[in-house]
Amino acid sequence: MAPIESSRAIVQGVLGERPEGMEAEVFAHGRLPLAYSARCFTARRYNLQKESCAWRCLEHPDGLLLRTREGQPFLVLNGVQTQSAKVYSLARDLATLREAGVDLLRVSPQSSGTVEVLRSLRAALDGAAPPAEDAAQTCDGFWHGRPGLELAA
Repeated sequence: MAPIESSRAIVQGVLGERPEGMEAEVFAHGRLPLAYSARCFTARRYNLQKESCAWRCLEHPDGLLLRTREGQPFLVLNGVQTQSAKVYSLARDLATLREAGVDLLRVSPQSSGTVEVLRSLRAALDGAAPPAEDAAQTCDGFWHGRPGLELAA
């Protein structure tokens, strides 16, 4: 799998040199995994030890949203993982993914809506229009060689 911050140009360049029969996968939809910690952020939020957290994460199936001082969504803390607040989506870029030589798309599930995302991606791969996306909630910057939290026009 290509690193999440890889642009189309990087992926296409690397895939041009791959051996015959090797499949290539790109992260195509979900909150971007940005960092991992030995400490569980959800347990820490409730001042609990990781080993005796009482599964408090179940109360936050999509993690704990962090905002900037200005109130803008910034990050999501989900157990031991720090994720992007915006959902990374390459649904509008399926043609360029194919052109780059990508064979597989990775979709990171959310607590709801994942089945619909999979259906819409399948339909778009089969020729339907890509799903409409909320520009305030999604991003695709890395694929376009820009900061990851941006949504390319």
